[in-house]
Amino acid sequence: MFIISRTIWRMARSRLMAPVLVGVVIWQAWMTLRPKPFPLDERRSALADEAALSLAESLPVPSVGRPTVVVAPFQRDPTGAVTEAVRRAIERVDRYTVRPKTTLQNAYRELGIREQPLRPEDATAVAMEQIDGEYLLAGRVRVLSARSDRDEAMLEGVLVPVGNAEAAVPLSGTMIRDYTVEAESLPIQTYPWPSRLVGWIALVVLLPLVVAPVVSRGLARQSNGVNLLMLLGTTLVSGLAAYAMLGFRVDTELAAALLVGGSAVALAYNWSILAKLEELRQ
Repeated sequence: MFIISRTIWRMARSRLMAPVLVGVVIWQAWMTLRPKPFPLDERRSALADEAALSLAESLPVPSVGRPTVVVAPFQRDPTGAVTEAVRRAIERVDRYTVRPKTTLQNAYRELGIREQPLRPEDATAVAMEQIDGEYLLAGRVRVLSARSDRDEAMLEGVLVPVGNAEAAVPLSGTMIRDYTVEAESLPIQTYPWPSRLVGWIALVVLLPLVVAPVVSRGLARQSNGVNLLMLLGTTLVSGLAAYAMLGFRVDTELAAALLVGGSAVALAYNWSILAKLEELRQ
């Protein structure tokens, strides 16, 4: 037990421990801040319903009865809300009978492949004999946005016959609405992007220089724990400044990449300044 404790203590005092801990912090920050599939708000949900109805109405009228159709998960629909809207719209139009969601899941299982959204252009390459339905509908969300002056939803898909020689039918559903709404924005969002970026760079560059006297006293203690605390503290301030520069919103992959990338750059810069101050102190 004593040997294990002594080994852990030596590892904690190692110079490699600081970068390892910093790496863990960055990884945890990414896992926390990275964009996740948010449920559609009421406005975009209504848009999806209208575009889905437009797509369902573009389905060809069957010559006989109500054929069955299997709706594959749409691409660029992480929550599955658009796919469900399409299923409801097809049932509402009442030209086709929508097969249960488990139909395609069973086909994927029999084929031994992972269930995933099906690209419209690849739908004809699916092993059709495994699908329990007369038609397969695959599609993607081209646009689904609700801005202050414009609502826009564009869906595209293809209806592929199963087990017969009919040609695949391209489908589309669109809903565009223009209007004027007083958009609410945070004060920082009134500043243009270049100004915000220059302000953030200036803060990152000047922060460790401004607190250099405090950092020097901390370095004089020759403690890895104090050094790590100073490094993480200055980097945290830079990360919070980057978050403010983004308008306190991290709702896209680009925003998350900018936040994590900016924090990593600030970390490297702060590390180099601390190393330089330590060199000057000695």
